[in-house]
Amino acid sequence: MSFIRKAGMWIAVMALTFSGFSMSVAKAAGAQDVTRGEFITAVVKALELELGDGSTTEFTDVDEILAPIVEAAKQNGLIKG
Repeated sequence: MSFIRKAGMWIAVMALTFSGFSMSVAKAAGAQDVTRGEFITAVVKALELELGDGSTTEFTDVDEILAPIVEAAKQNGLIKG
């Protein structure tokens, strides 16, 4: 992935974070706390990242529904662990 694309993704994540995006997700979820899975799902969808099948994810605590999203986030440098 090019440096410019990676920088653009980080700018988008920071813009979402500072714009109150996580607060609006919490309100939409009935004013409950937002889980890491819900947050990364929203970010991956907002960035329109291509999803795989989740088979290459190295995390053992991720369910099969969230695995493709976590895999895409990891491959694009959004998460480390």
